[in-house]
Amino acid sequence: MSRLAALKASLCLYLSARHVEDVQTTLLEHYPADTPVAVGHRVSWPDELLSVISLQEMAAFTEKHELIRTTLYVVSPALARAPQRSRLYSPDHDHLFRPSS
Repeated sequence: MSRLAALKASLCLYLSARHVEDVQTTLLEHYPADTPVAVGHRVSWPDELLSVISLQEMAAFTEKHELIRTTLYVVSPALARAPQRSRLYSPDHDHLFRPSS
């Protein structure tokens, strides 16, 4: 994981909740502490938990919510960007199947 984190790319981590303190320590060697981390626990289940936190909060958040299994972490600097809606269906966007008039 350390070699991938050194690239500062977006990382998806699954089955890491039991080792979250070690994971957080490793990630903090490569990413700034304020790097966003999306946490998904039991995604699509009635009791799902979805949250975006900072990397420095990762272990504490996991412990506070008692996350163990079925937890996904997405560590990505891209999550810090302002959300933008897709322009795919925008009337002013043309493409192969919908050329502009």
